[in-house]
Amino acid sequence: MRKDEVFRRLILLAAAAGLLMRVILYQVVWLLVRQSPQLEQEMLVWIYGMRIFVSIVLFFAVGFLMRQKRYSRKQLFLATGKLMGYGLAILVLEQALGANVFTYWLYLPLELFSWIQLVLNNVLPAAVAVLPSVAAPLFWSLFGKK
Repeated sequence: MRKDEVFRRLILLAAAAGLLMRVILYQVVWLLVRQSPQLEQEMLVWIYGMRIFVSIVLFFAVGFLMRQKRYSRKQLFLATGKLMGYGLAILVLEQALGANVFTYWLYLPLELFSWIQLVLNNVLPAAVAVLPSVAAPLFWSLFGKK
């Protein structure tokens, strides 16, 4: 096994899960807006809840797919650490360039964890609330074998 195989597999699965999550959420929003074009608070709560539910389901799906490959916790920890570094690099890039289409697509592998920041923004400053969402991929290391 090559050194970066675990990271490549993890980032590809995370990006695929992020893309799937975006597609599902766009479909949910489209269906809700089609029903009633006027955006209501209840619709926002429903969309927010779906975002969390889909994110958790896809998080476990990626975790179980990584577990099937029988990677050790150490291998997954190192790979998720690189993914965390990737997330920090994207945040710095976003702050330097501003939010644009380029950073939107680069953020795709971390899409599953964006809801954590949304929840924490209610109680913490945005600069602090972003850190747990960047560190969240580390939980994938729990799916490794001992």
